[in-house]
Amino acid sequence: MKRIIALVLALTLLFACCATAGAASKKNIRTKVRGASAVVYKDGFSLKYTWKKISGATGYEYCYNLNQSRLSAKEDYTFATTDQTFAEIKLKAYGTVDFRVRAYTVLDGNKIYGPWAACRMKQGKVDKLIVKQVKKRMKNNDLFMKATAQTVSVRSKPGTKYDVLTQISSGDENRATGDFKRDKDGNWWIRVYASLSQTKTVKGWVLSDEVQAVWY
Repeated sequence: MKRIIALVLALTLLFACCATAGAASKKNIRTKVRGASAVVYKDGFSLKYTWKKISGATGYEYCYNLNQSRLSAKEDYTFATTDQTFAEIKLKAYGTVDFRVRAYTVLDGNKIYGPWAACRMKQGKVDKLIVKQVKKRMKNNDLFMKATAQTVSVRSKPGTKYDVLTQISSGDENRATGDFKRDKDGNWWIRVYASLSQTKTVKGWVLSDEVQAVWY
């Protein structure tokens, strides 16, 4: 009987220690998103998120939704894991961007997750980050926009309904002014210097889908 009682006490203590260890691990792997910065490439933009390294964490799981809404379901998110303390997601068509990350550790072959840390940004905030990064790069580099279509219309304001000031031809490279705007349909427009004649130039807006960035 004494051996049975001793065995029961030993098992009880063991389970209590395991439960305490699990709870402590989950508490210790709490993380927090430090924020996001824009990354500019020749072929598009990205958002780079960073977070503080969590001691004892095996890795991190993150997910994102580029068009977050109240009706978003789990399947609307893209999931991935990393052992780094950052993640970069490419932007295509996006509205409000919802990013979440949580740390995890492995105990006895089972993953124990910390709570989700979220960073949600509206489209306007993301746009500001992108424009800020583009202008930052333009301080050290000359940015030109190269026409990808046979002819590209240069308009007086950002939008297809506005007057055409001139045309740029396929392969033409026109210096960008550093101004970027979205129209009501969500399309990006870029302001460039375009030629009216051999002696005259004009500043007008071109649709971003019809030009390609060229950095020097």
